[in-house]
Amino acid sequence: MKKLWVIVLLMGLLTGCGQVEIFETLGDIAHVSSTIPQPRQMVLSIPQDVSLEASASDAGVSMYSCEGYTMVLQTFSSGDLSSTVRSLSGYDPDHLQILETTCSDHTRYDWVWTATAEEGDLICRCALLDDGNYHYVLYTMALSENAKALGEDWNDLFASFCLET
Repeated sequence: MKKLWVIVLLMGLLTGCGQVEIFETLGDIAHVSSTIPQPRQMVLSIPQDVSLEASASDAGVSMYSCEGYTMVLQTFSSGDLSSTVRSLSGYDPDHLQILETTCSDHTRYDWVWTATAEEGDLICRCALLDDGNYHYVLYTMALSENAKALGEDWNDLFASFCLET
């Protein structure tokens, strides 16, 4: 009789397992919304002596060789500003003095840093425009001995950098 009660109890416990609700779980898969707009056009007045060194349209990178410096235009997906600053300069944003200004429909970040190359020390300057969907970047690099002479040219270049409306 005891065996019969044990079997009945086990059958009662097992009948509750018949209908299990299945929940779908999501992993670390990036879901891209189809409502993300296309990147906007960057507008700037390029100096006369510029020649295109390399362009990777899929990656959103264009590198130009100018007289005495290199200029790069690049587009990143928006999101983590710290990661974008770190990938451009190699520095954590906490170790840079970043000037933040607001334009009509986007935020602009400007900063300067130094780097070392085979030719010597480099002075680098960057402007990043964040419209909420993309980070649009203009940065320049020059040897430190040439950078002082390029100050006015760079000021004009960076002042003309904006997004097409």
